[in-house]
Amino acid sequence: MRALRHKYGTSMSNDFTSDSGPSTKRYLRNTRNTPHFGVYPILDTLGEGAFGTVYLVMSSTPQLRILALKTMKSDDATTAEREAFKTEAGRWVSLGVHPNIVTAYDVHTPHGAVGVLCDFIPADEAGRTTLSDWIESSTITDELLVRWSLDFCAGMAHAYAHGLTAHRDIKPDNLLIDHGSLCVADFGLATAAQLLTQNATMRDLSPAGSRAFMPPEQFIPKFKCDQRSDIYAFGVTLYVAVTGGQHPIQPVNIHDHDAWIFAHARDAVRPLNHFLWPVIERCLRKRPERRFATIDELRAAVQQVAVRAGIHIEHKSEQKSTLEQEWLKLENQAHSLALLGYEQESMQLYDRAFALRDDPHLWQSKANALLALGRLEQALECVMTALERSDDGQAQWYILGDVLRKLDRHEHAVMAYEQALQKLHEHTQANADRIEAQIHHALSLSLRALGDFTRAQAEIGKAIALQPREVPYRRSKAELFMETSHYGNVLREVEAAEAYAANDPQLCHLRIHALVRIGREEEALRAAERSLAFAPDHPHHCFNYATALSAAYPDNTRRVITAFDKALALAEPYHELHSHVVSEYVNYLKHIGQHDQARQIMLTAAAERN
Repeated sequence: MRALRHKYGTSMSNDFTSDSGPSTKRYLRNTRNTPHFGVYPILDTLGEGAFGTVYLVMSSTPQLRILALKTMKSDDATTAEREAFKTEAGRWVSLGVHPNIVTAYDVHTPHGAVGVLCDFIPADEAGRTTLSDWIESSTITDELLVRWSLDFCAGMAHAYAHGLTAHRDIKPDNLLIDHGSLCVADFGLATAAQLLTQNATMRDLSPAGSRAFMPPEQFIPKFKCDQRSDIYAFGVTLYVAVTGGQHPIQPVNIHDHDAWIFAHARDAVRPLNHFLWPVIERCLRKRPERRFATIDELRAAVQQVAVRAGIHIEHKSEQKSTLEQEWLKLENQAHSLALLGYEQESMQLYDRAFALRDDPHLWQSKANALLALGRLEQALECVMTALERSDDGQAQWYILGDVLRKLDRHEHAVMAYEQALQKLHEHTQANADRIEAQIHHALSLSLRALGDFTRAQAEIGKAIALQPREVPYRRSKAELFMETSHYGNVLREVEAAEAYAANDPQLCHLRIHALVRIGREEEALRAAERSLAFAPDHPHHCFNYATALSAAYPDNTRRVITAFDKALALAEPYHELHSHVVSEYVNYLKHIGQHDQARQIMLTAAAERN
């Protein structure tokens, strides 16, 4: 149920509890043929940072683990710029290990390139990694605000005690949430990013930091920032978190560098009706000497206002044992490797985690990992073990339902999903609506497989009512109508879903097939052409175009074959789309009497899959 995601964006996020996602096999890789950064195999590209690309890499020494590798844009970098990056990254490494800091382990410099290796923190089950994600999801309680403020203060106090003068880029994107604890990331890298752009004609990237969160003094060249500068940035961050995304300082022209300088230096901040406002107000004072002098003063102030508000939270992050931290890290990494298709390495890490602690949650996690890898019988054994050890939540029953559904044991899957719903309703928990919607959706899929279309429609309707913006649910309802030949309803559902996901290729596919079934082939082709115009080389859109073209103009064989050839060339062999393209292409070739060519397409496809 957890997706692989990182603070720099989701380059490979796959919901393995849904039939709509791509096959896991697409991501199977042989590490001997994988690109490397020095000695580290690159498992995936996680995204683009301010100064370069962020990769997911595997390390085998001293033990197997996966890490994030943050690299600088080195093509045009000078020796001095590379050295500056190494220096800043080295300072991060020197901070050592703390439960509220994303640990940096090493600075790696193969063949002139530079990268810093640090902890990889995957997303939670709701797809959230950073404080920004939590703000966007509107799921932050007052208790979490207090707890995470204390986490921030603890992590920064450790950093200052170990030689850090100032972070210079405190913002929600650099605050990661790991198993409920806040961790600060990217120490010193804002300064490195500034050095890489100081000779460029990109004035809005200098000075170091993110303008919306920077204190007035940080805009002054060569000003010596200290703890008070980071405290201001955290005040902005708290303001954004309390208001659900509103900034305390925002000029009319957010692209004008000078406008930001004047806004931070002069603009008044609108007060908030919130118990944390006295803390935020002092953090946001224009002059550094009027703010909290140290991070410890900030921590004491947060605790004081929290107690007055009736919130009593004992800060336990620093008391978390090294053994527990290692156990959680191993579970995270084992599950992430499974999502990437690295079965052997994933199981090795699960074995190490079990050696530290035999826990029902770990059995549940391993079951979900094996489900992602397609090891259904093994997944079934693990989830049954998890249920035997602790039947106190819905997650095990949900995973059991998914395993049984993949095994085509839909009657039992329905019972498992119903039990998951019952458990969910017995225990109040965060994100209950989202979780309940997922279960209703999965339940509808098994009911559909059993031919109980009436109840399947009711269940998917419940999912949409709980999460109306979730396109996969609306798409699933359209597919249900397609299966029951209600093509007008298919078109209505597609139109409703497109309000949230314009030009979605799978919605376009449903529209095309519905239009073709009711004899509106020309309209289907126009819809495919419109979608293709937005993404001419998108494999799904190319397939949709070929399908619509073959329906509207089946006798224009040269044009249709060219369209199918392009779709086939773009579809990856292990992706589910590849099978659909081959099937439709072969059917078309047989329809026009080209049986030898159809047979050759099937043989080639089989060879590519093997």
